[in-house]
This record gives sequence, C-alpha cells and structure tokens, in this order.
Amino acid sequence: MKALSFATLLFLYSLQTAGQASNTWSVKFSDAIISRYQPTINTMTGKGWEYSNSIILHGIEKVYANVQNVAYLNYIKAYVDAYVNSSGAITGLAQNLDKIHPGILCLFLYEKTGLIKYKTAATNLRNYLLAGSPPYPKTPNGGYWHKNNPSYKNVMMADGMYMAHPFLVKYGRMFNDQVCLDTATSQILMLASRLCDTTISHLVKHAWNYDKTTFPWSNPVTGVSSEVWSRGMGWFVMALVDILRYLPSTHPKYNQIKSLLANLAIGIKNTQNAATGLWYQVVNKGTSSGNYLETSGSAMFVYAIKVAVDSGWISSTYLTVAQSGWTGLKTKIATYTDGKPQIKGFAPAMGVQNNYSAYVAILPVNCPTPSGTQHPHGYAAILMAASVMEFPLPPVRLAGTQATSLKEENQAESWSVYPNPTRQQLSINYQSDKEKKAILQLHDAAGALLMSREIQLTKGFNLVEWNISRIPAGVYFIGIKEGKVAGIKIIKE
Repeated sequence: MKALSFATLLFLYSLQTAGQASNTWSVKFSDAIISRYQPTINTMTGKGWEYSNSIILHGIEKVYANVQNVAYLNYIKAYVDAYVNSSGAITGLAQNLDKIHPGILCLFLYEKTGLIKYKTAATNLRNYLLAGSPPYPKTPNGGYWHKNNPSYKNVMMADGMYMAHPFLVKYGRMFNDQVCLDTATSQILMLASRLCDTTISHLVKHAWNYDKTTFPWSNPVTGVSSEVWSRGMGWFVMALVDILRYLPSTHPKYNQIKSLLANLAIGIKNTQNAATGLWYQVVNKGTSSGNYLETSGSAMFVYAIKVAVDSGWISSTYLTVAQSGWTGLKTKIATYTDGKPQIKGFAPAMGVQNNYSAYVAILPVNCPTPSGTQHPHGYAAILMAASVMEFPLPPVRLAGTQATSLKEENQAESWSVYPNPTRQQLSINYQSDKEKKAILQLHDAAGALLMSREIQLTKGFNLVEWNISRIPAGVYFIGIKEGKVAGIKIIKE
C-alpha cells in the first residue's frame, strides 16, 4: 500500500478534528453567539469599547486557537474595527480598567493579520494606562483605581486585575517592554497582599479601599470588603494564569505569582461542592441561607485550574477539580428557543456589595433570556472553561517587533503564520532549538504539493516571508519539514 503524503494525512486529520470540534460546547456556543448578535457582539450588550464585549470575544479567540475557523477571526475583527480606525486611534476610551480589556483583542489581531493599526491601538492603550495625560488615577501607594469616579475613589478590585494586567504582560512580552511586565506584576501582588488570605482560607475577597471608611462595604481597619465573591475570585485567578502564560520565567516576580496561584488553588479545591462540582456565589459560605451555585465563577475556576495543571504550575492531582467542575457546568447548559445553547445560573453584572445578604439577594440569570438585560458573563466564562477542557492547551505563540528576544516556555520549537487569511505574502515565525536546514511546503486540500522552498534556520527566532500571490483563493496547508513535519492550515482569500 502506498504511504500517504504528509499533506494528505494532515488534511484527513483536519477533517476528523473539524468534525469532532463541531460537537464541542466551545464551537456550539461560539457559533450561537455569532448567529445571535450581528453585525458585532455590541448588538447584545450596547457597551461599546468595554469588557462586556471583549470578554466574550476573548473566549471565542481561545476557541479559534483550536479550530482556526476564519468566521471567528472575522467576528472579533468586526468588533474591534468598529472602534479602532485605520491609524490605530480608539473611540470610547475612559479612565476605567474595564475599557482596557479590549486591548487583548488588538494584540490577537496584530498577531493574526500583521496590520500595524492593531499594534498602534494596543500601544495607545498601554500609554493611556501607564503614561496618560492626565495620569490614570492611583491610590497613594500606587494602585490603579478600578474606575475614575467617586464611587470607586481609591478602590482596587479583584475584577480589575483581569481587565488590565494580562494585556500589559502580553504586550510586554511581545514588544520587550519591561515597564509593562513590572507594572502588571506589582499591581497584582499589591492587591493580593490586601485581598488574599494565604494562610487559612486561601481565598480572595472582592475589593479594597485605601481610605478604609469611605464605603459601607469597607472594613474600617483593613479597608477590605467582607465576602469572597465567586466571579471576583474567578477574575483574579484567571488573571494569574494568563499572566504566567506570557511572563518570562526569569522575571523577578514570576515565582511569587506562581506561588500565589498554587496557594489559591488550595482554597478553590477546598470550597468545591462535592455533589455538583460547582462553587457558590459566596464561595466559602455554601451552607448559609440564600446562597446558590454560580456558574460564571465556577467556569473561571475550571479554566484557571486546568491551565495551571497543564502548565505544570500546580500538582496534577488538581485535574480532578477541573474535571468535576466541567461535569457540573455541563448540567447548566440548556437548549434555548432558537435551538442553540443557553448557559444558566450565573450572577448578573454587579459591583462590591455591603455584606453577605446583599451578594445572595442578587439572583442568578440565564443567557440568552427572553427579556431584560442580556448579561455577557455566562457566555465568557463557559467559553473559557470549554476552550481548555475540550481541547489541549495551545502553546504560547507571539508575533511582535521584538520577537527575537523571546524564548518559548516549555517548548523547544514553535511556529505561527500570519496574516491568516492572507492575500499575498505570509510571515512565518519559527522558534528553532538549533541551527539546521528545513523545507517549507505548501499543499492544497487534496494533498498535492504546490510549492516548496529550502530555508536555513538559526537557533532561536526566525522570520521567513513567503509570497503566495500566484496561487488561487482556497484552503491550503503549509508545512515545515526538518526531520519531522509540522503543519498549519491557511486560507488564501
């Protein structure tokens, strides 16, 4: 029997993978969201340039990393393009950490398209936070306010760590910006020193007020709010794992962040409801009157624990925590009236509450729902959990002007191709473990070799430009052959 070519095997594998992927909740929710909310996700929220939109799209981004569906890329791009003009200026900015989060999509789009406007937009956001005029407001000890308004004066929140700091760290890693790395890690550890109990409960409170007596929720001695809110802690631990994914292991605060994550994993494990695998709205008071199982924080815990296990930051014994949580989450997925999936049982949008009774008095919602506000948090959280429970964790792959200074963590070699879809020229980033020769190969969907080219790889980062303007539009596979073969599906428009 004649051996099948690499491209044929890759094509057959891609068909099998696509068929399997179409049956995942990752894909079902992504497809449903795109179908329901056109032309952009803002049709659902009406929030403009703000986290309510970008958290959903960031979840779809993580699904895209696994299935490479160009419709997902285009949907993210349509939202960002509605607020970022051709020169990279952003409409809708304000001194509010919730307005920084969409920057993570700008970095993603720069990686995938190579368009400078997305890098410029990300740089504008970086400067807005770190070097704005007027300066972004801070507490007297240097912590970023969550929002610049009287209700948040000198207030830092667990939520805000997710809104700003994974963006800063990824930006810093892509463009060799040490200030971004140092700022993000310092802000995280500053707030952790107030909100995190690392000795008894291993949990995270919701917020801290420098002034201590300004707000009813603020403890007059510590300034800390009273309760461990499910989604607040969820934002915080997701921020930790997303920061560690991009923070160089040589950074002086890397081990502190990793130790903090391992410490909080203990609290997550200890408060998981054994019967359902889920966590409560007020995490550590499951037996108290009025408390309820809450799916958005639960899904965030699943995401954080699974990424931490897969990355080797915590013991593999925690895998059962993520698996049990994922099993519980799937019981909260229903079929909506349009035949597409609905996520149930998550807390709606909410700020810091004064006490336990106030947290549990805010009842859970579903999305979609027949009437009223459509809250995005359930979508975002289930996409995050599904993206890591239904697919392997993708490697860190970065595009950027300072990419020569980057070293992949936990992987000797890695590569990426952008823009994808493309029209004329491909840029191929390849991280090689040593100097060697390799062959670039371009195959059509049927497996036929169309183009090949020998290249010389150096140890470390390699950037190879390849013009494919003479081939027609369609689906192709590009491979790099150097002893073994790796492949990426590309689309020519």
